[in-house]
Amino acid sequence: MKTMRLKKLLLVLMTLFVSMTAGAVDVPFSVWDAANTTLYFSYGEAPAEGDSWTPEGGSAITVTDVRTGANCIDKHYFNNGSVINNCTKAVFESSFASVKPTNLSGWFNGFSKMITIEGIENLNTSEATDMSEMFNGCTKLATLDVSHFNTSKVTSMNRMFANCSVVVLDLSGFDTSNVTMMSQMFYQSRVDVLDLSSFDTSNVTMMSQMFYRCQGLQYLDLSSFNTSKVTTTSSMFSFCDKLERIVVSDAWDMSAVTSSTNMFYNCKALVGEEGTAFDDEAAKDVTKAHAGTGGYLTSNSLYDDAATTAKYNVLAAAGVSTFKLSGRTIKGGKWNTLCIPSNIADLSASALAGAKVKKLKKYTNDATSVTITFEDATSIEAGKPYLVKPTADITDPVFDFAGVAAGSTTVTGAEFKGTYQASTLTAPNKKQLFLQNDKFYYPGTSDATLNAFRAYFLVTADVPEAAASRGIEIDLDGDGISTGIDFIENKATGEVKVIYDLSGHRVANPTKGLYIVNGKKVVIK
Repeated sequence: MKTMRLKKLLLVLMTLFVSMTAGAVDVPFSVWDAANTTLYFSYGEAPAEGDSWTPEGGSAITVTDVRTGANCIDKHYFNNGSVINNCTKAVFESSFASVKPTNLSGWFNGFSKMITIEGIENLNTSEATDMSEMFNGCTKLATLDVSHFNTSKVTSMNRMFANCSVVVLDLSGFDTSNVTMMSQMFYQSRVDVLDLSSFDTSNVTMMSQMFYRCQGLQYLDLSSFNTSKVTTTSSMFSFCDKLERIVVSDAWDMSAVTSSTNMFYNCKALVGEEGTAFDDEAAKDVTKAHAGTGGYLTSNSLYDDAATTAKYNVLAAAGVSTFKLSGRTIKGGKWNTLCIPSNIADLSASALAGAKVKKLKKYTNDATSVTITFEDATSIEAGKPYLVKPTADITDPVFDFAGVAAGSTTVTGAEFKGTYQASTLTAPNKKQLFLQNDKFYYPGTSDATLNAFRAYFLVTADVPEAAASRGIEIDLDGDGISTGIDFIENKATGEVKVIYDLSGHRVANPTKGLYIVNGKKVVIK
């Protein structure tokens, strides 16, 4: 009998336990705390309306409203006027990170009193396909950190940040490769710092009113934009009345655009690359959406000529992510000097992949010889000069941009000086040396011009007479170069004049007479 009673008791207890635990199902849920105007997102056993509930790291609150399961992650829930009109803070608890909503469209649409969003790193966006209107109308939101957002599956970003008060938006981690719609994405946003350097717009078709009335923007770097599929750009930049520069790359292609009315309407501060200022009487459509003559845009090219300084300053002010070294060919199989505003940690992943790169190591000077020694470089520091020898020609290379001024590498007795602009080496000066055709030269009887983004040597120490007669030797640590220094005679072009007498002997300092200069007979008077 006792055994039987014990079994019945155990059965009752087990039944009671099962019934008690059956309701303890973990689900995503949201809690509205009206007293503190705070909306919480969590995962676990959901409380009931009127319950006392304790958020992570906080004090107990009384639950005003609670939604569970799909209801808490459906945008329509937020159409509850008491939440939309009164919420000042949203909190994503760490437990919510396991939830993967697919539709984020309109989540905080119209939350005009919301000031902060805490724990947004716990919002897992890896399965989201729609982010349209997500923060639309958040007119009091002070900051917004979306750096962790996984946007790889998102197809629509229409009005995502429209009418949003956030001033700085770092979207450099966004993967937009599947996005097709970006219309009104920043419509009437107050943003004045916008990082779009990672944007892949190769599938985007709609960009109408994308930056409409973004009156805080002064510079806009769109150098990552591939617009080959874009068909609508109407009012894309309209009323951006403080916008001075729009920077684009070679991937900016407006050939598919069919609708572009008022693309640049009231962009009264805008100036194109060649000085074309906004003209209210001129066209405001896609016919002005280009760099070069008559266009309102600026290319991300830095040029191999004397006009580079002003252009560099424009790109630096715009905070561009990349630039093209336009007009420059880094000769394959030869040593080239290079000084660029780019930090390259991994040469193999850059335009210089496979090239030998050298940096200045030391300068030695004794009674009979002078040697400038170089060593291998595994990276490039912005603004520093280098010797570069690629296996094949590299033409118009593209590099990441770092706004660092040109500088030099200095060792005792010598300086390797970089320049971003065309520089004149004044003759005669045997201590100013430049590289050409795998040989170093100094300006002899005439000045020499060094084009932009190159470097030259300045010997700062006194050169002993005995050493001077032998020339200065260049040691590349096994990657040889022609030794000795020749002089250059012609002005401006930087073209080396190789001079021989009529007996075929090379002449360094010709006197009056007949000589062979670059294969032609020349009389030097």
